[in-house]
Amino acid sequence: MNNASWSGSICGRRKERTRPNDFCFLQRAAWDMNMKVFSRLELQRENDELRERLETAEETLQAIRSGEVDALMVGEQVYTLQGAEHAYRILMETMNEGAATVAGDGTVLYGNRRLAALLKEELQKIIGASLLRFVSPASLPVFTSLLDERQTENRRGEIAFQCADGSVVPVQISLSALAGEISTYVLVATDLTKQKTIEAELRQARDTLEERVRQRTEELAKANEALKEESREREQIHEALQRNEELARWQLAEIEAYYRTAPIGLAVLDRNLHFVRINERLAEMNGVPAAAHIGRSIHELAPALSVQSEALFQKVLDTGAPVLHVEVEGETPAQPGVLRTWIEHWYPLKSSWGTIVGINVVVEEATERKRIEKALRRSEERFRGLMDHMPGAIQGYRVDGTITYWNQGSERLYGYTAAEALGKNLGELIIPPELQEPFQQALAVGAKLTQSGEFQPSGEVTLLSKSGARVPIYSTHTAICSPGNPTELFCLDLDLSASKAAEQALSENELANKKQLRELMDHLEQRVEERTAQVQRQAEQLRALTTELCQAELRERKRLSKVLHDHIQQLLVLAKLQLEWIKYDAKADERTRKAAQDAENTLKEALSSSRSLTVELSPPILHESGLAAGLTWLGDRMLEKNQFRVRLRLDNEAEPAAEEVKILLFECVRELLFNALKHSGVMEAHVTLMRCKERQVRIIVRDEGNGFDPQLLDKRRSDEATFGLFSIQQRLFHLGGSMQIETAPGKGTHITLTAPRGEEALPAAKALPAPTAQGVVPKVHISEMPAVSRVLIVDDHKILREGLAGLLQFEPDIKVVGEADNGARAIELAAELKPDVVIMDVNLGGEMNGAAAARAILRAHPGVKVIALSMHIDADVVASMREAGAVVYLTKGGPSQELIAAIRACALS
Repeated sequence: MNNASWSGSICGRRKERTRPNDFCFLQRAAWDMNMKVFSRLELQRENDELRERLETAEETLQAIRSGEVDALMVGEQVYTLQGAEHAYRILMETMNEGAATVAGDGTVLYGNRRLAALLKEELQKIIGASLLRFVSPASLPVFTSLLDERQTENRRGEIAFQCADGSVVPVQISLSALAGEISTYVLVATDLTKQKTIEAELRQARDTLEERVRQRTEELAKANEALKEESREREQIHEALQRNEELARWQLAEIEAYYRTAPIGLAVLDRNLHFVRINERLAEMNGVPAAAHIGRSIHELAPALSVQSEALFQKVLDTGAPVLHVEVEGETPAQPGVLRTWIEHWYPLKSSWGTIVGINVVVEEATERKRIEKALRRSEERFRGLMDHMPGAIQGYRVDGTITYWNQGSERLYGYTAAEALGKNLGELIIPPELQEPFQQALAVGAKLTQSGEFQPSGEVTLLSKSGARVPIYSTHTAICSPGNPTELFCLDLDLSASKAAEQALSENELANKKQLRELMDHLEQRVEERTAQVQRQAEQLRALTTELCQAELRERKRLSKVLHDHIQQLLVLAKLQLEWIKYDAKADERTRKAAQDAENTLKEALSSSRSLTVELSPPILHESGLAAGLTWLGDRMLEKNQFRVRLRLDNEAEPAAEEVKILLFECVRELLFNALKHSGVMEAHVTLMRCKERQVRIIVRDEGNGFDPQLLDKRRSDEATFGLFSIQQRLFHLGGSMQIETAPGKGTHITLTAPRGEEALPAAKALPAPTAQGVVPKVHISEMPAVSRVLIVDDHKILREGLAGLLQFEPDIKVVGEADNGARAIELAAELKPDVVIMDVNLGGEMNGAAAARAILRAHPGVKVIALSMHIDADVVASMREAGAVVYLTKGGPSQELIAAIRACALS
């Protein structure tokens, strides 16, 4: 095969994928192989020439011996027959091959110098010696067979000479019997070393070339597969793009529809504050048709609002950031002469290169809300006026004793003005030393109140005035509790100085004035009761009004969120899709496409802002998919916004039936997670949602962070209170639920919330128990962080033991201290390791079953708690484990949260 044909056959296999470097390599390999083939052919030609010359020499010798010739010419020299032997020797000496006359036993009778060179031995040492001495052991059988007298024809074969210096030379032997001689042969040896070397190189080159061709073929096959895979991926991407394009068109149509029907005002302004777009709601607010707005400025349509609008626009231009929650007041043509209030949000609209090209404005009507707030302020002013003009002394103070209210009656009774008393500690101002301890106890009781009302019995005490004089009074204390606000305490002090003077006069003239004094006391008590009832009624009205405002705000936030989600966002998506239609319309010019792209970017920002506003108002997933989905969304949002990871364990069967319970639990969890983010010092928390058997829902929020001293809750100032632990407990209490806090400094915080599922009507708000001398009131259950529960696992299946240990290793308050595969080993480990809880399999597969092992362990260690775990639910099996002392019976196929909760319940008990 020539160079061109070889190269063509290699490259033809994968012409479409062969790289330039592959061609160069294949051409070089083909050239090398052709050169090797050429060298081999040259060697074959030389060998044929030598064989031809040898045959010619043999024929000449035969002719000389038979007398067929009478002379021999060697070169230019002519020898006669008389010198035949001499001529024969000259011929052998001039040969390029080794030649010799050999006897039948291998003895060398004559040899030429080329033979001596082959054997690397002196010629005189060769002649007379046996040629067998120079044949390699492996070649002796072949050489011996060539010397066989029974063969009469010329004999040839390949053997190896073992030279005098130890080297081995491959040769081709030609052996011919001499005529007339008995067992005498002419031997011609041709050196095959060069030929063998070339053949070996050819074989190596061929193997190397074949290996490289195989490797290149595999690489080309892989590249072809990669191309096919890439083609498939391109087809999938193309299909996905088509689907996304269809979805975008649909969403753009929804945005457009929502923009038209949105219940809040939406508009787009250019840099000159001219309307580019406006929806019907905002046009209705302005009292001008939507079409009449386009191309006109705010100054033309609503001159009273132009100054405020220009200031807001300039602020957006200066900062490049949105201006949100701005309260704007003014008149519009819709209601001339009527002062209205709006909440506006101004978002910059930027081009693709970041330049502000306009403003997206969102307007919410707030006139009615301002009216309600104003009415609330008037109500508060009337309340304060009533309190200031009451005949008694009224003081308001926080649970730490700081005075927050001091009416004119207090100024008259104690001599301190309001400016002197406010901010001071009530105990330091008017409480005498002998009453300091009872006063502090009363503050502690008030700090734990969750419902308005009296929190200690009324009674007579003697307090100090500014002059140092002791003032006898009749004091009544009450608490005002409102959701989301710190508890505030009020006391009504009635001056008993006149009553005491009357008593003194009565002692001097008891019989004469007894009736009059009794009437006066009755009158005073009646007035006290009336005034106290009036204060309580007004306090209750204030609390009810505050609660109604909170609920109204929640309803309005939910309504606005639903409107944003169900209408505005859909319109924005629809508008975006329609703009994309314009971009891909072949008839649209470049200017139109650019305008469509700018508008699409604007809609993207508007959609993002609308979604953010929806989430801030009320997460839709909470109302549409339930509490579990809402908690999942909350965890994702905490990770996205704050890089705070929330690990969730959610029981889908634990969904509250009542909307009020679901919203309250969600808000509680959100507040607790933000508390963990701000105070725990870690970036991870765990939330578990589970169903309780008593038709209740339980949520556990825990972190392994800093923790805190539970006593700090009692020492907090009222200005530090937010929608925090105290408020959460209070609201849960009104729904018939509870909150439990387990924490300690450096040991993290575990908070358990329990609430009714709401399958039945929720209980009415609980009333606080009547005050007692000890001041017993509902309180948050706070305990120190329990020690780690030590658990022993007993099961005859190793894989189950390892699985349980792996499950419990993620619980920081649970530690697996040992494992046993039979009852006897369990008894030994219980005595050695002293576990708190033993998880016992019922069937242990040995002589002792789970019930017997549990009975033996509890007999020796009564404090241990045994949890039975089995695949069986047979009543007899359950009864046997209960009789043996197991506190809980669980199935192996049940939720893992039940097992973890059971371990913790055992630890707490």
